[in-house]
Amino acid sequence: EERNWDRYGPLGDPQMEKEICRLVTIQYYLYDNEVQILEPKVTNAGMPSGTFFRKNVMIKDDGTPLRLEELVVGGDIRMLGQEFFITDADEFTRQYFRDNLNTELLHPLPRPRPLRKDAGAQTATNLGSQLPKVKTHFGTRSTDFATTKEVLDKTSRFLKYEGRVLRFQCVEVKSKVPPYFPELQEKAADSGYYGLVASGDVKRFALSYHLSTCNIDLVVQKEIGKPDAGQDEPKLVLKKSKLPVNWRDAQRGRPAHFYEPHDFSCGKVIDVYGRYFLLVNCDKFTRHVYEEMGNPQRDVRLINEPKAKIVQPIPQLGDGFLAIGSNEDTLATVYGMPKAGRDIEKIQRNQNRLLRCKAVLLSQNPIDSSREFMITFFLEDDTIAVYEEVKRNSGIWGGNFLKRGKYMNDLPNESQQPRIFRPNDIYLGNVISFNGNDFQIIEMDNMSLDFCEHFPDEFPMMDTFKIIGDMMHQIVDRRLDIRPHFRRADTKRRRWLDQAVFVSTLDGLALTADLNDQEVLTLMRRFKDADSYYYEEMCDLVSHVYAKNSSMGTPSTKSRKFTIIDSSLEAFKQNARVRTIQWRRTFRKDPQTHDGFVTLAILEKLFKKHGLQLADAVVDEIRRTYEVDPDQSAIALAELQNLGTEHLYEGLDQKVRPKKRHASNAANTATAALNRLATNAQATNRLKNNLVGSVLRKGNSFDGSALSNDNSSLDVGASVVINFNTLCDDIYICDWI
Repeated sequence: EERNWDRYGPLGDPQMEKEICRLVTIQYYLYDNEVQILEPKVTNAGMPSGTFFRKNVMIKDDGTPLRLEELVVGGDIRMLGQEFFITDADEFTRQYFRDNLNTELLHPLPRPRPLRKDAGAQTATNLGSQLPKVKTHFGTRSTDFATTKEVLDKTSRFLKYEGRVLRFQCVEVKSKVPPYFPELQEKAADSGYYGLVASGDVKRFALSYHLSTCNIDLVVQKEIGKPDAGQDEPKLVLKKSKLPVNWRDAQRGRPAHFYEPHDFSCGKVIDVYGRYFLLVNCDKFTRHVYEEMGNPQRDVRLINEPKAKIVQPIPQLGDGFLAIGSNEDTLATVYGMPKAGRDIEKIQRNQNRLLRCKAVLLSQNPIDSSREFMITFFLEDDTIAVYEEVKRNSGIWGGNFLKRGKYMNDLPNESQQPRIFRPNDIYLGNVISFNGNDFQIIEMDNMSLDFCEHFPDEFPMMDTFKIIGDMMHQIVDRRLDIRPHFRRADTKRRRWLDQAVFVSTLDGLALTADLNDQEVLTLMRRFKDADSYYYEEMCDLVSHVYAKNSSMGTPSTKSRKFTIIDSSLEAFKQNARVRTIQWRRTFRKDPQTHDGFVTLAILEKLFKKHGLQLADAVVDEIRRTYEVDPDQSAIALAELQNLGTEHLYEGLDQKVRPKKRHASNAANTATAALNRLATNAQATNRLKNNLVGSVLRKGNSFDGSALSNDNSSLDVGASVVINFNTLCDDIYICDWI
């Protein structure tokens, strides 16, 4: 159950009103002795309404809780820091007091009338004051008379002119007095009316004067049929505010006088903080207002005279590019060409792929010429970043020289027209130029060289076959056999040369005269293996390229998985020569060969592995022609079988390594026995037929007893040793002399 009372209480301490009545309802809950105070909503009261005190135990100002017996009509209760006077109670509450508390509540008491309603016009207009009057020559008035009058004027204008705006059309002029456009002159128009000659591209502005607030705003007027995109002038020139007439004096602290309706008239110039605007036209409502004021408006006629256009020469393709901006932006601006989209496939294919090189700055200044830079080319988007290496005591700061971006190569090789950098611009010895700086590449890292050599179609300077082809043309024209020259330089008959001897031999033959630094480096990298340069393989490749070019009209055998050579040894040589496989290099790098020797069985397997299957007749002819003599055969076979044994046990764990050592000891014992018996040709032939089985027999020790066993069933090809260097010499024979 709840009990309701009406009460009022004072609020604040204003000067004119000693108390303000706020009507509230007090609800008392019997089951828990808690109180809730609610205030009804009053329109335009200026104070929040609703819940005045949330349901809770009410503690009075004296510290005691509020009891039900204290809530009687006519009683005063001080709580929450305010005085509450109970004026009435509902019928249920009165009945409860009679039945349970034996108390009869008083009849409803009149509520105090607010002072604001009794003050009359003095309070309504707020012109009266409870403060002492001030005597002036106007008579007695309040000290806040001026402020109050301004408030009343504002209220009056709001009630009278709300939503009414004076609108003028204006143009910006150069001066406050004629001539407004110094570059043009006024001329007489038809009917004897003198108009104002204005430029054809003059902008129109809309000036609005709000009568209710005396505020002014100025915006750019959008022309019908013309888009406003790209205009430099912002749409809002002056936001809604009061515009002082004497704004210069107001900045010095003098009183400001603001524009009023009688200050506006078509043909007048308005000073908007140093910018002059000529009023030329107004709308129908504005014209009607000024007619009632006795100031009819007359439009100012504007005669648009087009200006002579300034013709700017349009750059044509091929005239060069500006030093600012990007070429894509220039082409898009001048010719309307859209920018090329991103090549997603290229980005995914070349993600995280880089080309790095070291370059020096080409300059006459010795300090600048010693500066070194690290150039990084990003293949995914053809961008470049340049980093300058830090050198101590050089006086030049290192670090980022050029941030990552797309740049123009001012010195491309194929033409004089600058273009975007390409991957094939990065090679040893090339001179590149961007942003007015010339750089020469002096070094490239191995990862970049390996990547470029794997894609010779995109990097022709790293194409070994192209370089060999250029050399081959010189060799054929001069009818030169280069192999004997290199063999004479190889005094130790090792079939490879040191770097210095290899380069000097090439220079002596004048084979690198037409090659640049990158092509020479590619040639040397191709035939280098552990600081050794294998000149025989280079001569083989020259012969292969010559044979390939000479047999361009022959039918291709690429569609067949194997090419069976069954005619003769010469047909085999011719077919092997045109193959892209470098046979000498393949045999040398195979782990089953040693020092130029290979067994016939392994030789057949290697040829078959690379798509060249030999017939039995060809195999027999190779055996008869290239089999080594018995003395060399025994030693070479022992070395080959020793390699095979070690290769057999390679990679096993620690548990079987003793077997490897045991087998190696057996092979060493066999080699010693072969050396003792090498002088006997008959014993050597028996060795060739029985050695493999005895050496590779599960690590058993070799005691020489197998030498007397002539009935071995081993494969003959495994005991025949072939000199593959001699075979390759005949395959790649020089036939252009």
